[in-house]
Amino acid sequence: FDPDIVSSFLRITGVYPTGTKVLLTDGRTGVVLGRSEKYLCPIVRVENEDIDLCKRRDIWIEKVIT
Repeated sequence: FDPDIVSSFLRITGVYPTGTKVLLTDGRTGVVLGRSEKYLCPIVRVENEDIDLCKRRDIWIEKVIT
């Protein structure tokens, strides 16, 4: 794949598209609301809390839940 095209695609969609269900390293599950400043750390809604994973260095996505 052309690296420029892949990079553009990731900037637009992020690695985790909106609506993706994820398991976080703290054991909680959440749903991706959208991308943050970096495409590897989206904003995730867990219960009633929105977590920007770029700002929380102690939590990250462990895996996508299908």
